[in-house]
This record gives sequence, C-alpha cells and structure tokens, in this order.
Amino acid sequence: MTDRPKSESRRAFAPLAVITSPVVVMVGLLIVTMSGLWSIHNYTASKLNEVISAVGDLNREQQRLLDVQRELQNSVGMLESGLTAQRESLADVDRFSRERNLIVSGIPEREDENVESMVRELFVKKLSLTHDDRAIEEVRRFGRKVSGTKETNEGRKILVRFSNFRDKTEVLLQAKMYLNGTPYIVENDLKTWL
Repeated sequence: MTDRPKSESRRAFAPLAVITSPVVVMVGLLIVTMSGLWSIHNYTASKLNEVISAVGDLNREQQRLLDVQRELQNSVGMLESGLTAQRESLADVDRFSRERNLIVSGIPEREDENVESMVRELFVKKLSLTHDDRAIEEVRRFGRKVSGTKETNEGRKILVRFSNFRDKTEVLLQAKMYLNGTPYIVENDLKTWL
C-alpha cells in the first residue's frame, strides 16, 4: 500500500461524510421517535393494566352482588312461604271462629235498641226457642250505620255468636222451617273477613 497524503484520504471519505450525515440524523430521529413510542407504549400498557384490574374488581363485585341477590331471593321465597302458611292458618282460625256465628237480617234498627234482647225475642216468638244467657256469647250489629233517621226498616245485619255449635245449628234449622215468608233471615256467617 502506498502512502497517500492525508489530505487526499480526507477527500476520498468526504462524500461518505455527506452521505452519512443525513442517515445519522434520520437514525437519531428514529431513535428519538422509537423512544417516544416506547414511552407511550409503556404508559398505555400501564393504563390498560389498570383498566383490566378495574374490570376484574367490577366482575368480583358483580359476582358478590349476584350472590347477595340469590340470598335475598331465597329469603323472600322463605318469607312468602311463611306468609302463605300464616294466611292459611289465619283463614282456618277465621273459619273456626265463624263456625258458631249466625247472621240475622230484617230486624229494624232503633236509636236506643238492645240488640241482644231483640234477637232473643225473635228466637222466642218466631222460632219457639229459648236459650239461657250463656248460650249466646255476643250480639252486635255490623256494617255502616245509616244516619239521619231514628228508625230504619232495613237495619244493619246482626252478628250472633253462640257459645256452642249445637245451639247455633238448632236456631238455623228452626229458622229454615219458620221464617219463610217473613222479613227475617237467619243464615250462616259465611263472609270471609280476611
């Protein structure tokens, strides 16, 4: 190899320096851009991880709420079953309590009336029945009172509660035989109060 002067060797590489200079700039820009993109990528990845974590938390909370909802539905089902049983039991008690009742209609209502004596008088005069004082437990009118007049031809109905089923049945049988064609009606207490 022959020795060349230094100035010549610089001239031989000068076009290379001109060419590499834009490449170096572009590589530098590419590195800066890649660094920025990498930073954006890392930021996006961390935010995406946060979103994934939040979605996982929401899924766990949703599952917990679904479990609570199932428990509440089971509790409501048990309460509804209990309520149904209570209604049936109350209906039985109601039927049993009305078993000894009769409803009397057709006795005019007066302002200063003694309802029990009026019912007893009907039983004696129309049905030829007498009961001792203990046979009838309760006598009362029910329903809304018609106001404004001292006496009405059609008074409110009267509830008569007997102390035993036998006395009630005797009155009901006699009423069926002797009260036809009269304004008086004696019937079973079939109204459901519930």
